[in-house]
Amino acid sequence: MNVNDLPPEILQLILSFLNHKERLETAQVCKRWYESCFSSKFTNEMHIRLNMPDHLAECENLSLLKLVKSFTFSFNESQIEPDVHEKFVETLRNTKVQSLIVCGEQKVVDQFVSSYLVYMDSLKYLTIVAHGAENSLPIKIHHSNIKYLNLETPINAEVECPQLTVLNLTDSDKVTLSSVISQIHTLIIKPITIPKFSIAEHISSGLNASKLKILQVTEPLGEKLPLINLCLKYTPCLEELYIDAVSFDGFILNPEFGHLKSLLKLELKHVHIDTQAFQTLLKELASLKELCLFMCEFSGRIALFDQLHSTSIARFTWIVSNDVLILPKFVKLTYLKISTRADLTSQLIANIAHTFKDLETFQIGLGPGLIGKLPSDSISYLASLKSLRRIKFERLILENVDWNSLCLENILTVNLIYSAITGNDVLGMGQAFSRLQRLHFEGCYLKQPTAVFDIYAREDDADQNGLRKQFPRCCFSYNDCHLEEYDMCGGRKKPGFVQ
Repeated sequence: MNVNDLPPEILQLILSFLNHKERLETAQVCKRWYESCFSSKFTNEMHIRLNMPDHLAECENLSLLKLVKSFTFSFNESQIEPDVHEKFVETLRNTKVQSLIVCGEQKVVDQFVSSYLVYMDSLKYLTIVAHGAENSLPIKIHHSNIKYLNLETPINAEVECPQLTVLNLTDSDKVTLSSVISQIHTLIIKPITIPKFSIAEHISSGLNASKLKILQVTEPLGEKLPLINLCLKYTPCLEELYIDAVSFDGFILNPEFGHLKSLLKLELKHVHIDTQAFQTLLKELASLKELCLFMCEFSGRIALFDQLHSTSIARFTWIVSNDVLILPKFVKLTYLKISTRADLTSQLIANIAHTFKDLETFQIGLGPGLIGKLPSDSISYLASLKSLRRIKFERLILENVDWNSLCLENILTVNLIYSAITGNDVLGMGQAFSRLQRLHFEGCYLKQPTAVFDIYAREDDADQNGLRKQFPRCCFSYNDCHLEEYDMCGGRKKPGFVQ
């Protein structure tokens, strides 16, 4: 068989193992090979790192600049030499680069940004990692088309990007936003080491006239939250708020926070919550649609947790960090994702089935690094959820589950994530969910009898007792799963791998 007889996607897969220099040489063979070497998949997904200016003088790297859309320019201490400058500028004028990471010493990064950024008309995403820039003059970032700007190190920056919509600041000490910036809708601030939070003072004037909709803030535990308070002062139209690693003391009662009448989503991580104060806050946030609590600690009267009431929240994600089994009263809840301990799953499922009768999507699982068996009788509690359409099990062992006690004809989708399940249990699940349309296994351990899963069988010779024959209307998919196999020689069970 001639290599030119291969389908285009197979040829592209083979050529994808070439490095950049080999790809350029191979592309000169013929037109078809050129198109395969630089297919849209390559130019859209490939990310190339160039050590500047050492690699810049090489002709093949300049050619790649005209084709690939994602680059990292890593500068050493030297700058771009004059003899390469003109060639580099001409290449940048014709480039299609949309995503660019620039890293190196502040002086060299500043020279590149101020001298060459203007030639990259297609640029949309810019990340700057500048070392030694704490006490330097500001890096002037002026570009008419950049929409996403990520400043990852302590940077003194002056930003004038009229199309900017997402601004990500990590440890950035001083950032001045031009008055022409009025389209920012997402602001991400991670002041891990900044002692005085001076960043808030420099961006406040820019936020005042902005259309900011999404704010994500990370602060050390125990701080008094001046950054969040100041940011909220200038964000009356905020729709999504994400807070990580902060103390709730002095924050939840902030009147500016209660006045966020447009807030649709609130996500809290590692936050200490006063239950009674949180109850008052939920009453004020009448427009809130989604609430996410990750490893939050509740203080005060835990018994008040069942008095948390909302008539607007429809989606609730809760990573439980303690023994709380009491559930809030969210009367319009349709989506629930909850992670807990294995010994609490049965009682928690029973409480959920009793509290949330209108659930359409339900995900139950254990926290990261944990795996435990789902109690065999706990699944029966879901029988009362007649509106349920989608179920996801995560990090659970489904073995000898009492599927006969459950009959839900409305279940359409089941996902198993990092879980273990036997062949008999998956058959029982399919019989309990008679209208099932999709069953997906992600990172699962598929246990005996494994013939049921029809992993390697073709459509015409599938096992009569397998999933394909038993449930012909259902679509099955597997990703990164391990298949338990039986070793006929040693009589031992051994894991196989299913991609």
